[in-house]
Amino acid sequence: MLGLTTLSVSSYATMVLLARQFGPGVYGVYGIVYAVLMSIELMLRFGLPQAVTRSLSASTGSANRSGAYGFVLLVSANLIAFGALWVAAPALAGFLHIEDGARFMRIAFIDLPFYGAYSVLNAVLAGRFNFKWNCIATCVYGVSRLVGIVALTSLDALTIESALVVNVMASICGCLVAALKIRESWFRPSVGQTRQLISAAIPIYMSEIGMVLLMSFDLWALSALAPELDSESKGLYVASLSLARAPNMLGYVLASVLISVLSRSLATGARHEAGRVVVDTNRLLIAILLPACSIAGANAADLLELLYSSAYRGGDEILCLLLLGHGLLATMLLSLIPMLVAGGRSGNGASRVVVGLVVAGVASILLIPRLSWQGAAIVPVLAFGVALLMVAREVRRCYGVLLDAGDFAKTLALTSLLGVVSYMWQAKGIWLVVELIVISSAYCGLAFKTGLLRLNSDRDADAGIGSSAEASVRGVGN
Repeated sequence: MLGLTTLSVSSYATMVLLARQFGPGVYGVYGIVYAVLMSIELMLRFGLPQAVTRSLSASTGSANRSGAYGFVLLVSANLIAFGALWVAAPALAGFLHIEDGARFMRIAFIDLPFYGAYSVLNAVLAGRFNFKWNCIATCVYGVSRLVGIVALTSLDALTIESALVVNVMASICGCLVAALKIRESWFRPSVGQTRQLISAAIPIYMSEIGMVLLMSFDLWALSALAPELDSESKGLYVASLSLARAPNMLGYVLASVLISVLSRSLATGARHEAGRVVVDTNRLLIAILLPACSIAGANAADLLELLYSSAYRGGDEILCLLLLGHGLLATMLLSLIPMLVAGGRSGNGASRVVVGLVVAGVASILLIPRLSWQGAAIVPVLAFGVALLMVAREVRRCYGVLLDAGDFAKTLALTSLLGVVSYMWQAKGIWLVVELIVISSAYCGLAFKTGLLRLNSDRDADAGIGSSAEASVRGVGN
């Protein structure tokens, strides 16, 4: 949670600073370039980090060197991809209608091998249950980027190019910190585990690439299918999308934790413990996501003005739709898919994500040419909604449990009540911060009172979940 909070705060402070300094027009260009980079980086992970985490978590011996092989394989693949994308940058920039985009993208693509190394090193730390240094590396990665942007702003040297260079430096810093706790022997690949690692990574990669495409599909489709849309409108969309994606960080962090914990539980035969983790995780997710997205939507225009400037108030309708699609539904999906990975059903998760991708493609063709940005904002709601329903059903089949209906009803009732109060309050500026603190505190108090938020699962026996796990596994689960 410390790593998640630090990375989230520093990342969105960086985005706010960039949006304020650049303005909607320039920020729209930067946002599209960065979205392309982020999507390509996630696609070029090839499922190897999660496969490494699962392999190391399920192994109790020290002979497992899948981390070493994953490191060499992933960095090598990203170096090759960097060369290919350097050549393809002009064509990609032309397709997305980005003026002078080839130069921006070539600078951005320098980050590819460094981010690949950072992701697999962090996966090794998670697989070894070294969450302390996983947290430290994550914090350094986020904070170093913010410090770099602040330094550029103070020196009056902030441009799109310099901001992209800072992103590269942040990946290098995170990579170096993660490498401090991994022995040198990890960097010598073990060829004997090649087939096992790649066979595990392929279905994970199919799921990852589907999620990457889904996460950026609406923005790419908006640029490609609505070229007449002015740069300021694109800037409003990018700013709203950046804010709506804030909860996604919870899904990304939970992924490494869930794969480690569930893989170890299943490997030691503690299926009841795994089921308890599934139920507790989903309860925590809805208890956080539903009220957060609801309260943010009730104050959309004022929130955009507070974080960016008054020029972004017009993005309130965009933000409300994107909070539902990218904020709520996407984060739930990001958290459920790792459960299938740990359960050895990553292929099933991938096929469900592909269905969501088909829905996104069809919806984009039908809606964006007619409704412009409104249609683009509806696309993730439909795509993530369909994929989430299918993946949730598969998780239930895998573990036999999913979510307590009573917990969902309590969360919905509290969210509706406090959402109405927040909408009627209508505070602005610094008073909006006061409103959010009061509403959030009230919700947390009611959530603890009703049992939605609790430090321990005290209903294991009633739910038929997990008191039979080994002591070591139970410690990890707690």
